[in-house]
Amino acid sequence: MGINLCIANSMKEIESGLEIENLRLEDSLEDFIWRNREILSSHIEIYVKLEPYDTVILTNHEVLELKYFSETLLDSKNIEVLNFSREQANSRNYVSIEEYLKFARELKRICEKAILLGKPLYSVGD
Repeated sequence: MGINLCIANSMKEIESGLEIENLRLEDSLEDFIWRNREILSSHIEIYVKLEPYDTVILTNHEVLELKYFSETLLDSKNIEVLNFSREQANSRNYVSIEEYLKFARELKRICEKAILLGKPLYSVGD
């Protein structure tokens, strides 16, 4: 399971098999963000809109909101209080700080690229 965020003009383009720019949000990271939603509350409304079982087309304004959410993820004050406990390392939902930061940076990058290209961002659930 998980969510793929894709820059595309249409679902047809995504389904065509052509190489498209995308970012995968794995379940473990999705769960981690949800468990920490009170800490990461700024702009979280757009994150909640991403459907793990459906397709959502984000408008340019919503992509901008998602970019702001990625900046919330990258805010050092938020990172300081998130629990990246090593005791949870054996848990199937464990997320390392490196994995978290990589996702947050890539989320910001893909949003910026979609905005620059003027294309929507598709959130495609499994």
